[in-house]
Amino acid sequence: MILNDNHEIIGDCENITIADGKITFNLAINRQVEVPQSAFTDTDLKDYVGERVGIIHIGGVYRIRRVSQSSKKNLNMPEKEPVEE
Repeated sequence: MILNDNHEIIGDCENITIADGKITFNLAINRQVEVPQSAFTDTDLKDYVGERVGIIHIGGVYRIRRVSQSSKKNLNMPEKEPVEE
């Protein structure tokens, strides 16, 4: 699955792999989401494995955020800024 612009997907992150210029997020919702490898160049993605995450694509920019287990309205964003496509 490729995340369209202005969309977000939320799920428990089980694994992240990087290959062939893509980052693949395996989410517990039985979906794999691919983003360009350049989308998170300075983010330590391993910190998100095992967490409930939201991956959002807005205006050509990807962001990843931790989603509170108790509230789906948590809008915390990562401390590090992603790189534009």
